[in-house]
Amino acid sequence: YSQGMQQSLKTPGTVTKSSAATFVSLQKHDEMKALLELGNLEEELKNTAKNKTLLSSSIAAAPSDRFPSRLSNIVERLEELKFTNDQIEAVVCALKYDITLETALHWLCLNLNTLELPALFRDARWSESLSEVTTS
Repeated sequence: YSQGMQQSLKTPGTVTKSSAATFVSLQKHDEMKALLELGNLEEELKNTAKNKTLLSSSIAAAPSDRFPSRLSNIVERLEELKFTNDQIEAVVCALKYDITLETALHWLCLNLNTLELPALFRDARWSESLSEVTTS
């Protein structure tokens, strides 16, 4: 304790200049404590809201009962478009439950080497010029 605090403790009701800066009334102490508790409560509410948002988004991302048939249709269509089984497996693993035919095609076209794409997805002129370069 500083000397001023020791003196104010010895003589109740006396506040010296040096102890005035550190002296907090019981009422002010309770008010500050309530403010801190309010701040903690607000933080807990924010965290609860975040958790509810995460939970609802994970529920929304969960597969529906129709997912297997939808996935089967997508795989069949990709096979018809002449993608290989390895390519189809890669896109299904990458996109998981968010897969649609459109997202699968986007992913395949962006992530596969142009030469690995089925002929339908390559520019014919580019393929011809490439074959001329490789055969020359």
